[in-house]
Formats: sequence, structure tokens, C-alpha cells
Amino acid sequence: MVLGLFSVPVFIAPWVDRMAWVKSFVLVTTIPQRMLYLVAGILLLWPALVNERATPWILALTPLLSGIFAGISITAFQRLFMHGIPSRMRASNFAYRLMIGGVAGVITGRIVEWFLDEFSLQTALGMLHLIAFGWMILSWVALSMVREREVVPEPVAPRSWKSIFDGLRDFLAPGPARRGHGAFLVALSALHGFFIIAPFYADHFRRVAGLPVSYLGTLSMWFMGGNALGNLFAAWLGDRFGGRLAMRTGLLLFGLGNIVAPFVTRPALLGPLFAMLGFSFMLAVVGKESLQFDLSPQSRQARYLAGMSLVTMLSIFGGSLTSYLLWNRTGSFAVLAGVAAASALIGFVALGQVNEPRMDVPHNPLEKIRRGILRYLSR
Repeated sequence: MVLGLFSVPVFIAPWVDRMAWVKSFVLVTTIPQRMLYLVAGILLLWPALVNERATPWILALTPLLSGIFAGISITAFQRLFMHGIPSRMRASNFAYRLMIGGVAGVITGRIVEWFLDEFSLQTALGMLHLIAFGWMILSWVALSMVREREVVPEPVAPRSWKSIFDGLRDFLAPGPARRGHGAFLVALSALHGFFIIAPFYADHFRRVAGLPVSYLGTLSMWFMGGNALGNLFAAWLGDRFGGRLAMRTGLLLFGLGNIVAPFVTRPALLGPLFAMLGFSFMLAVVGKESLQFDLSPQSRQARYLAGMSLVTMLSIFGGSLTSYLLWNRTGSFAVLAGVAAASALIGFVALGQVNEPRMDVPHNPLEKIRRGILRYLSR
């Protein structure tokens, strides 16, 4: 799904930039994205149409094709979001959406477990695809009720294959903001160092604790709890002080958490550490999403957003590939944690070169604390 979602936008964005209204485009192009789950559910529940050997192909192609169709509309949806939600509310909007998704994920996990216990594998998968389709229809209906504000479309311009990089070229154009924009791209890439270590946390902590596989459920609860708290804190911090501070704080905490992770051996500390890692990662993610929108230029916004999606996709694949290579060569959790920590701290330092784009927040929230301390000491 990620492959389609983040790669297709660079080819579609120029057309989106030439639209004054995007809501209808989003509604029409996301219909096949949703219908795929209906088709997959029917095929899985109707064995006469496909044999069991086709099941893996259905399971693989459904998210891939769904991601491709979603990639057609994602920049238009992001533009709709950008012009519909004020910057002072974006962090909390992202945070609450992610938190609801996390809670839904926990509930869904129980439903999946029940379905797999009660039905055959193919039947359970078919029913789950149909349930997913039902929720996606509800999301489409909700989207149809969004009120859109017209924007000035971009003029039609000659196009070539080089146009797919227009968003990044605009973002890195020479000028006083170029250094900060380049630093944000470094931080955006470094954030996805999370994928270097993510697949190994739970099993490493379980082995350190010397507990059975069922302990993974306990760890999952700690992580989801940290996620929820991270989203709540990010909602407050991002709305009040801007996405830059939220993202930078999250990266710092995530880096420090990975530095100590290989040395934590007491079972009582493993759950809180895992919760802290979830807390810090979601804080960074919410800050990143908010800051990314706040840094958007006033023109050619779809191309800018498509460029950010391309960088995100390459960063995710880069983190996953680095994880694979390091594990095959070293088999060491400590090495993976060290590289992930270094990546996060590089992002933290890079964000120091980025100016907070919002003018309605204090650019240095610690300044008030410093003034208060000096005022107290001067008495």
C-alpha cells in the first residue's frame, strides 16, 4: 500500500494544482480504492471463483492496488485538509485521528483473533475484507459532507518527465529559507530510522524478560498506551507551540530511549520503556505532519506534498533495507538500536536549523521559563 500511496502522487500533482475544487476529484477517484475490498471479500468467500493458491495474490494485490488508487487522490485530499483546518488546530487533528486509529487497532486485533478462531482462514479473511469495505464506505460518506473552499488554480504549463521533481525544486529553491528547508528534509528522512529497529523491539524485550510469547500482548498494551499519551501531549504541544517543537522533542526522546534500550534488563522496566518509545515516536510523527503542512508554499502545493510523500517512501524503504542488512551482518539488537538512536538525534539537530513557520506561537517557548527564573532570582 505504501508503494502506491507515496509514489503515484508525483505524477498526478500537477493536475491537482490546476484544480480550483478538489473534493469531487477525491470522491470519484477513491471509489475504486474502496471497491477493491468488496471484490476481495467476495472472491475469498466464494471458493468456486478462485482456488486457495490465489488467496495470497488477493491478499497482496488488494492493498497494492488500493494504495495506487489512493495515491491518485492523496495530494488533493491533503490540499482539502490544508485549506479546511487552521494551522493552530492541525496538530490536535492529526493526534486525535491517530489515537482513534490506535484504539480501533486494539479492538480490531481482538476481532481478528475471534474470526480466526471461529472460521476457516479464507472465510475469516473474506469477512474481514467486507468489514473493512463497510468502514471505508462510512468514511466516503463522511468525506462527502466536508465543505470545501475554492482556491486559485495554477495556470497550465508545459510538462516533461522532470516535472515530477517540481515540488522538491520549489522547496529547495535558492533563498533565505533554503537552509531550513533542506534541514527539514534531513529530519524527515531521519525520523524513519524508526523502521530500522521497530521489528525487533518486542521479541528482544520478551527474550530479555525470559517470558513466553504471550508477553508480546502485554508489551503491545504498553506501546499502545504510550502511543495514546504521545498523541494527547502532541495535540497540546503542537497546537500551542507549533509542530517543530513537537517533532524535535519526540526525536530527542526517541533517540535517548534507543540509547538505553540495549542496557535495560529488568522486566519491570521493559514495559515503561516500550511505552516511552511509543510516546516519543507519535510525538515526532504528529509534529512532523503539522510542520510539513505549515512549511507548504502558497503555490504548487500538490507538487510540494507529492515531493514530501516521495521522500517519505524512500526513507521508509531505506530504513527497512538498513534494518535487513544490519541484522543479517551483525544479528545485534544493540547495533540496530544505536543506528536508530543516531538517526533520531541527527533529525533533532537538523530541526535546530528550521524556523517555526507559524507566527501565532512563541518561537522559543523556553524563553518564558528563563525570564521567570531571572525575575525570581532578581528579587
